[in-house]
Amino acid sequence: MNASSRAVLDLEWLLNYEMRASARYRRCVSLALLTSPEADVERIGQALAGVRRECDKSFYLNGVAAVVMGETAGDGAARAVARYQAAVEGCLDLRFGLATYPGDGNAAAELIEAARRRLEAAKGLYAGAVVAQ
Repeated sequence: MNASSRAVLDLEWLLNYEMRASARYRRCVSLALLTSPEADVERIGQALAGVRRECDKSFYLNGVAAVVMGETAGDGAARAVARYQAAVEGCLDLRFGLATYPGDGNAAAELIEAARRRLEAAKGLYAGAVVAQ
């Protein structure tokens, strides 16, 4: 199994875990997928290292960075993205796709797919685009 396949499995496992906890305590969990037309995921990871909350978990797969934000509703995810944008303003063009449990899916695969579709839409928009619906 290659590193990217392992990262996908780890992402799905963590999302399912967070979603079960969120269901139990009636909370949300958000997923941000982000990419850049001009940089690889290693550079994206370096740029976000200082602004990502310590409790959030990052994964890097096939040119896309994924950030799982436990106990975070859509508005909290939007604030996190605003921090990411401010950290890279003027030096890196990031595009974002956001999805939140329970509104966007009841399983990890559904949440990932919703965020992936939104990331694809953001890629066709302006620099720094965020698609959350």
